Order: sequence, then structure tokens, then C-alpha cells
Amino acid sequence: MSDFRKITPARRESVPVYKTHNEYKPLLREDFHQRCGYCGDHEFFRDTYYEVDHFVPQKCLVNISPTEYSNLVYSCRSCNNSKRAKWPTGDENVHNDGEQGFIDPCDDAYAAQGGCSCGCHAETEPQQQEQAQQEQPAQEQTENQNENPPA
Repeated sequence: MSDFRKITPARRESVPVYKTHNEYKPLLREDFHQRCGYCGDHEFFRDTYYEVDHFVPQKCLVNISPTEYSNLVYSCRSCNNSKRAKWPTGDENVHNDGEQGFIDPCDDAYAAQGGCSCGCHAETEPQQQEQAQQEQPAQEQTENQNENPPA
């Protein structure tokens, strides 16, 4: 687990009003501890640029302003390009439906489910639990083989 996941980022409550979402980049950089909000990579260790991502994609915004600070994420280019305009629920108010979707990186649930480790966004918790259950028997079998090697 990276240091980022030990400290869940928090967007500040009070921000100036800017005309474009990119003007918030310095504030987001600070709030996200110079790390990508999705994969947690520190900008120091990356060759790619960091960008401002709309957590709820702009194409889904109805009541949320494109410059709404609470909808912006400091993101590495890889994660931002991976997510693009994906929003499985199609509803700006429904981040995930329990089977698919996204968890806001500033939500404690994001850190609890492990965040993103492959350059894409987090799976929902039920998917993570199902995957862990499938992997557990294989791990137990490997451990048993290591404890009882063939003679």
C-alpha cells in the first residue's frame, strides 16, 4: 500500500471561483498530495503529465458545473485516458450501482477497497470481494504444497 492510501485525499471546502477546471490544478495537486487520485503514483516518479479529470464525465453533467471543485480529480495521464468518459450508470448522481461504476478517490471507501493498481479506475467492492473469493482457494493450495512438498 502506498503512502497515498494511508492518507485519503480531501478536497478543500473553500476554493476561489475559476472559469475553467484546469485553473484548479495547483489546488488539486496539493489536496491530492502530488499523487494521482486513482492509482496513487507520485508525480515525481512518473514521466507523464498530470491533468485535471472530471470524476463524473462532462457528457453526464446536468446539474453539476464543469468547474465544480468536488467533481475534479488530480490524475496522471494514464488513468485519465483509461477512464475517459466512462460512466456506467449514465446518471451524474449515481457513481456506482453496486455491480459497476466508480468510487470517488476522496471517499474512504476508495482506499478501503484498495484503489486502482493497474492504471484504470477502481472496481466496485462487490467485484473485489468476488475476485478475492476466487483467488483464495488457489492461494491455500499453493500454501499447502509449500508446507507438504512431494517426497
